[in-house]
Amino acid sequence: MKARPITDDEFTKLLHEQEHNRYAARGVCLFTVLGRTGLRISEALSIRIGDVMDTSGKVLGSVTVARTNCKGKKESRTIPLHHQVRTAIEVLVANMEDKHAGAYVFQSQKGGRLSRIQAWRLVKQAARSLGEIRGISPHSFRKFLGASVYRISGRCIVTTQRALGHSSVQWTPIYVGIADAEVKTAILSL
Repeated sequence: MKARPITDDEFTKLLHEQEHNRYAARGVCLFTVLGRTGLRISEALSIRIGDVMDTSGKVLGSVTVARTNCKGKKESRTIPLHHQVRTAIEVLVANMEDKHAGAYVFQSQKGGRLSRIQAWRLVKQAARSLGEIRGISPHSFRKFLGASVYRISGRCIVTTQRALGHSSVQWTPIYVGIADAEVKTAILSL
């Protein structure tokens, strides 16, 4: 089954559910990064502390994901960091033992980078707590951002394409949930 976008309410509930978790700061930060940046899971997990914090420990206003960590590996992506993301990163890093610039933001319990499989498990566990596991995956957060940007931008597909880092606008409609009823209404209102 393909990932579906989560709703605003589900996003809030998923974040709240993480607050009761043993690794609350990591879960809240991961879900916030996914939902407020539109990064793919592998892109988010590749972020190192030095990518998002300056030497004084202040969170930067944007993050650049290296080309080697992006889909297609053709070019890097720079994404502005929403205030919720900056706050979540501050809280997570403050609770970490390994804080050097080369350390990953999302670390596993055993040290090193959190794996994609572990991130999937975090999302599935949180989704189970909502009672709605069907169709929710890490990619659901990316679709959530796409739908949110599309709505906030006045339904501008090009703005949404750029926010998601798509190379072509042809893939973007999949993320924004344009319903057939909307197309029919638009055509009939001409």
